[in-house]
Amino acid sequence: MIAPASRKIGKYEIVRKLGRGGMADVYLTQDSENGDAVALKLIEHSTDADTIAAIEAERRGAELQAHLAAIDPRVVRVYGAGDADGFFFVAMEYVEGQDLAELMRKGPLALGFATDVAIAVAKTLDNAHNLEIAID
Repeated sequence: MIAPASRKIGKYEIVRKLGRGGMADVYLTQDSENGDAVALKLIEHSTDADTIAAIEAERRGAELQAHLAAIDPRVVRVYGAGDADGFFFVAMEYVEGQDLAELMRKGPLALGFATDVAIAVAKTLDNAHNLEIAID
């Protein structure tokens, strides 16, 4: 089920859908307590094994992302994760702009920009690897 616009999930009022990946939909929402724009990843609860596994993976991923964001400014902050109104959710910092896939669809990236992105991704992956070793 896709959450319709103008629906409230917990304290988050859905403004519009941003995208879909895997089993989750991501929405731009507004936090009704402080008025902040928040990206909200949603998975509808279900008893099937795939959904249960996806929710557990997202739960673990949100925890790791929160730790990683604390040490790497390139990583989107996680404000919280949990269950509300029949959904598992991850509330994250909303960052305005285009994603890398959108930029790449427009054509080849400038060499300097592509190099900068590759270096930033490599540094973040290194931080994530080191963090996972430290947490496990």
